[in-house]
Amino acid sequence: MSLVQDYCVTYDKGKNYILTFNTTEAANVAYSTEKDGTNVITVTTDKKGKTAFTNTYTSKDGAFKYVFSQPGTTDRIRVPSGAMIP
Repeated sequence: MSLVQDYCVTYDKGKNYILTFNTTEAANVAYSTEKDGTNVITVTTDKKGKTAFTNTYTSKDGAFKYVFSQPGTTDRIRVPSGAMIP
């Protein structure tokens, strides 16, 4: 089951993307960026965590790539076209 629910990405027209999401139970979140510019949001359960998160990303090229990672769930694989499977 996915921890992440109700996520929303907004753009403030100043090259900033704002990612807002909730989790189904208390969690901690770690943010990182891959070499190709993909923003990785790692979500793990934590009874002392919270259920609402917001983070702002500045885009240099106008694009915003992101992926949620939830340890213990089905792994998703990035294929050369940039798509994610399954």
